[in-house]
Amino acid sequence: MVKIKLGGVTVCLREPQDLGWLLELGAPFAVFDQNDSGNLSFGVERAGKKFFVKYAGARTLGFSGDPAEAVAALRRAETVYRDLAYPALIPLLDAVETPQGFALLFPWVEGECLHAHWTFDERPKLTHPQSPYVRFRALPLEEKRAAARILFDFLACAQQRGYVAVDLYDGTLLYDFARRRLTLCDVDLFAKGPLVNATGTWWGSRRMMPPEELEIGGIIDFSSNVFTLGRLLLSLFAGEDHPDRDHWEDTEGRWAAVLRATQPEKSRRFPTVQDFWQCWQAAGPEEPASDETGR
Repeated sequence: MVKIKLGGVTVCLREPQDLGWLLELGAPFAVFDQNDSGNLSFGVERAGKKFFVKYAGARTLGFSGDPAEAVAALRRAETVYRDLAYPALIPLLDAVETPQGFALLFPWVEGECLHAHWTFDERPKLTHPQSPYVRFRALPLEEKRAAARILFDFLACAQQRGYVAVDLYDGTLLYDFARRRLTLCDVDLFAKGPLVNATGTWWGSRRMMPPEELEIGGIIDFSSNVFTLGRLLLSLFAGEDHPDRDHWEDTEGRWAAVLRATQPEKSRRFPTVQDFWQCWQAAGPEEPASDETGR
């Protein structure tokens, strides 16, 4: 491991690399170097404004693959962010060519990651009072419902544009507790579907994966989006350590909708996120549209 001092932060990598190009984007104030995607991310500040920079091209500690693979993936992600531009998705500002890789530039969004693995490992995430996940679970039901609607709306929008939700889990969600605002911060691996699982492995959290993302030849399609969203809702409305009816916080009808969404057999799920949403909406109190959803 090598440590590189860059402005006010220290970056840990597998091998040295000149990251001086970053200083042209702003003064670094935060670094995220423990991801397993091959990306290295920074918070930088320039002229009183904060930005988030996601970079591929370095040999990061959590990624054992070729940095060229990470660069190619981040180049593909540029198209994804432009295609899926949406009020609740962090907006892409620019793409930056670097001496040894490629970077995407976003505005800095206030919020805390609901699966902050670099701060809380699995058990403290579920129990520590300062864990963003624990604090989100403690929010009033109406605030969690508003966040759920944003997820429904965004995934329905993505589906309309032909995308399946690869690597969607609570680690891709930021929640601003001061403003009560949910932001999706990482849709890098979303892709036009359907997709075929050729290897039996898939990007993402196994907690949220439908069976087809774990089997060779599995077809990942819109019903896979339904399953993943259902698992997310179970986590947010019941809890990861007890995703059962006794701990479910919303209506009986919405519990039944989530059970249908997370069926292992595709034919027993809702075929699309829109169908899931219609059942969810019908099974609960009428909710006003939020400015964040774009409805």
